[in-house]
Order: sequence, then structure tokens, then C-alpha cells
Amino acid sequence: RIQPDPRRRGTYQLDFVTPSGYTEVLQGRSKGGEPPDEYRFGIVRIDPATDPDSVRIRWVELPEAGGESTIIHGPYWSVEGDRAVIQVLSRDHEHRWIARLDPTTGGTEVVDHQHDEAWIGGPPPIGERLRPGLLEWIPGGRFIFASERTGWSHLYLAEPDGTVRALTGGEWEVRGARLSRDRTRWLVTASREHPADDHLYLMPAAGGELTRLTSAPGRHFGFLSPDGRRMAVVHGASVRLPDLFLAEAREGAEGDWVRVTVSGTDNYYRHRWVQPEMVTFPDKDGRPLWAALFKPEQPNPERAAVIHVHGGGYRQFAHRGWSVYGYDMHVGMINYLVQQGYTVLDFDYKGSAGYGRDYRTDVYRSMGITDVDGAVTAVDWLVREHDIDPDRVGIYGISMGGFFTLMALFRYPGVFAAGAAIAAPTSWEDDSTWPVPILNLPYEDPEAYRMASPIYYSHRLEDPLLIAHGFLDDNVHVHDAIRLVQRLLEHDKEFEVMYYPVEEHGFATEESRYDFNRRLTTFFQRHLLGRWPGAGR
Repeated sequence: RIQPDPRRRGTYQLDFVTPSGYTEVLQGRSKGGEPPDEYRFGIVRIDPATDPDSVRIRWVELPEAGGESTIIHGPYWSVEGDRAVIQVLSRDHEHRWIARLDPTTGGTEVVDHQHDEAWIGGPPPIGERLRPGLLEWIPGGRFIFASERTGWSHLYLAEPDGTVRALTGGEWEVRGARLSRDRTRWLVTASREHPADDHLYLMPAAGGELTRLTSAPGRHFGFLSPDGRRMAVVHGASVRLPDLFLAEAREGAEGDWVRVTVSGTDNYYRHRWVQPEMVTFPDKDGRPLWAALFKPEQPNPERAAVIHVHGGGYRQFAHRGWSVYGYDMHVGMINYLVQQGYTVLDFDYKGSAGYGRDYRTDVYRSMGITDVDGAVTAVDWLVREHDIDPDRVGIYGISMGGFFTLMALFRYPGVFAAGAAIAAPTSWEDDSTWPVPILNLPYEDPEAYRMASPIYYSHRLEDPLLIAHGFLDDNVHVHDAIRLVQRLLEHDKEFEVMYYPVEEHGFATEESRYDFNRRLTTFFQRHLLGRWPGAGR
């Protein structure tokens, strides 16, 4: 049962460009500090003869949770149908219990307890933000689940007697796992060869040797046929859009794949796209930072560079697959910048996906601090290893990347020659529930929110800043940009701002995309190259 809290107000937005000509009020998302829904998990005995008003609900509680509010998922029934387990997630995102469930009494017995002092999360098999992780039964009263208990996402098998053993292991991630219909084999997606590649493997259901099925660089997503003999594979690379292939589910069959789709226009394939190089460089503590490096054939004489910072937080952009953002807001813009002679670094800051638990949780209670420190290290590396002019490095990003850009300019004035923040959160304490696992609840940990909110550092702005935001953004509301603009005015700062009346979280219309891309490239030409497009006309 889900019981919404009546005290939750939600938020509202204004749509000014409407067919009627009247401003419309739109309902928005809730804020992170508002009371959450109440979740309860109950068992009802099925008895058609019982009057509905007298049905008894046996509510399930987990004693190990200590009376704290939880979310319960399940039940997950065994293949034989004689036993069940549930997944129980704590509201503070730090605990996940897998427990046996007695449906007659509602009693529970914990089989596995995962705890992370930061927050439970990781690749999809782990589950994240109060979503359940992978859990599949195989014959014999055994089930498989995923955990980051070693610091890396791997699969584990729980025996009927409660013992648990690892099915996979190593300093790499299981990023996906699908059980065959007959429950005898797994089709596993993993980064075993390199963090920048996702390959497909077959593995017996109860563990054993991983048989590699793919070898081409990039990212592979696979689905086994009902009989398990064939598979459908979606494969994409850095410079090639994803396409669908059919193949035999066996080692060595890659040369006989049948291509089903051909994505992209003829013009796309005529273009000379830049293949990025996956690079690492040490942070201030000697630990590796990851990025994708795009190098121009003819660098501009100013030796300028641009750092792109991805949005979404827990995402990976330094990989050999097709971009999560696609062409408009990522691949196209980066390639255009490279054509102008810029060296471009696509930076996977601390907190990004792809590199294990420690990389993911490094930003716990320090978002905008330890991750942004890495960008300064990136500038030093570009200057040292690629002969970049230290006074000509720009930075830009959308959403989380916009937040990152603001923090980089505000916390490190003079390091970046210019920055563009698109759809950027500026005050986390007044934002959505997204940062709660990383910063805790705003009324429980206000200091973490204050340290991570760009608006409190805005008085330190010294470098050129471009702010862009859609009025209808239902993810990061436009009031984030409006409040920052007001604060910058109060601090007598110089900056540029552009609002897009009909855009949401990103730019969907051709007119807005064209305007923003032109505006961004012109902004960098002025402040990184010292050129003023249109001057003298």
C-alpha cells in the first residue's frame, strides 16, 4: 500500500507560450525535503467466502530495520513455488536486506544484508534510489542477486541453507545479466576487458566459466531467444549509431552476425567523425581519473581546449559506445568544436559510472567539491601532456554538467577561461529528491547541501559565464537559473543569460538547438580564441 503524505505540496511551473494566449500553470515534481509516501507491505489470505470489509491484512515488518521506514519489493517466488524472498530497502539508501518470507505468518529471516556508508547503488543489477536489484531463482531453491560488497558489481548465489558464494569477481563490473528462459544460463554484460567496453558473455546459471561472445569495441546489449540458441544484439560504437544484429549464442559466431538495421543517413556516414582516445590521469591523491580525449587534426594556433562535463551524475561518457546524449547535445557539438581546432576532453568526474563503488561514492557529502577538484587536475594534465595554453581552457555541460561548470568557475576563479552552464541546478536544498542519497536529507544534513550549492559561491565569479535554461524544464526548474541571476546581479557580476520559452530539460526544437549551438561556439570563440565573430559587419 502506498499512502501519499498530505503535507507534500509539490511545485508549479508557468507556460507562457500557449495556444490560448493565457499563461498556464503546470504541476511539477516534489522537493527533496518534503514528506515521502508511506509504503507498507501486507499479506491477505484469499478466501472468496470472506466479507471484503472483514479481510485481515498481515503487515510485514523487518526487525533488522530497527523500526525505521522501509520499502519492500516482492515477493519473489522460487521455481518450485514453495518459498519466497523479499527485498527491503532503507529510506536512507544505506541498507538492502534480502529476507525469506513466511506467507502464513508474515515472518522474515534475513539471507543477505548489504550496507554502504555512502549509499547503495551501482550498475542496473544492483538497483539504486530505492529500486530493487536483480533477483532470479534457479531450480533447487537457489537464487542469484547482485552486490557491490567487494567494491565492484558482481553476481552471487544464495543456497537453501543460507550460504552465499560469488559467481563472478574481479576489478570490473557486471553491468547487466539476463537469465535464459530455461534458467540454465546467464547472458552477462560486463566490462571485464576494459571499462570503456561492454561485452557479452555466457555463464552457467549456478556459476562457472564466462564465455566471451563479442570482441568489437563499443557497447553490446543482448537478449537470448526463447530456446537460448540465438541472441539479438544491439551494438554501437563512438562514431557509429547502434544497430540490431542477430547471431548464434556461441563463441566465435561474431563473423556470421546478421545485420537487421542500418541507422543514420548517408550524410552521417560521409562525415569524418573523430574517434576518441580513452585516457586516465592521476588525481591529487594518485588515484585514476577517466576521460575521453578528442584531438583535432589541425589544432588552433591558440592551443585552446574545452572540457565537456556530462549530466546525470552516475553516467559514463568515457567509453567506446554510442553517446547517451546522441548527436544533438553531445557528439555533434564535440565534433564541431574539434573541427574548430579545440582539443576536447569528455570528463568522467568522480561520482560517474563505470569504475566501481569507490569512484561512484567519492562524492558522498562532497558533491561539487572532490569531483570538481578533478577538473582542475584535468586542466593541469592537458597543459602538461598536450601543450594546451593554461589560459585558454573552457568548460561546459548540461544539468549535472551545468552544476559542475558553475562550481568549477565559482570555486576556482581564473582556472577556466570561460564556462557555459545549461539547465544547471544552483541550490540543491531547494531541488528534487535526486541528491538525497549523496547529500542525505536537507533538514538532516544542511551543511552538505550548502557546500554543494553553487549559489553560495556566486560572489566569487571572475570569469565569463553563459547561463542557458528552458522555461518548461520539469527536471531542474527555471527558478534555479532565475535565482542565480538575481544573486549575480546583487554581486555586480558580468555574465550572459539566455532563456528558452518552450524548452524543457534540453533543447528539443530545431530553432532552440540552432540558437544554443551558435551561441555556445561564439561564446568560446570570443573567450578562448580572442575572436569576435561578426565584428565589422
